Amino acid sequence: MKRLVKVCLVALCLCLGITALTGCGGDFIADTNIAVITREVGSGTRDGIVEALYGANNNDNHALISTNSDAAEIKSTQAVLQSVANNKYAISYDSFGYCLGNSKIKVLEYEGKVPTKETIKDGSYAITRPFVIISKAGNPLASLTGNA
Repeated sequence: MKRLVKVCLVALCLCLGITALTGCGGDFIADTNIAVITREVGSGTRDGIVEALYGANNNDNHALISTNSDAAEIKSTQAVLQSVANNKYAISYDSFGYCLGNSKIKVLEYEGKVPTKETIKDGSYAITRPFVIISKAGNPLASLTGNA
């Protein structure tokens, strides 16, 4: 069960997503506006990135993600990934598990660390959020974890 919890934590850790600017060839224009893509207010992914970057109980920081009036608020993970993959000037964030194996986006370093299963597990990649597995009190499933 502990392994399942660790796998769930890794899968739900946040990562930043961006198109692979280094692979765009000679047509990338450095002074072009970056397309900021964010999740909608109330999204768990957005709440997670705000908490990871600015700390818990800091609701004012939701505004920091949307200070760019041109920021596109997108309502699904797949739509965020597709939007970033289709625009070489786009930047966003998403859950680690959804970024794995997606060759159309590039996962960025944060504080000099690339998010990998190893850097998330050892804590050296700092953008993570804790999750727990829950069930109804007294549920027979609780006995599977040793917490009955």
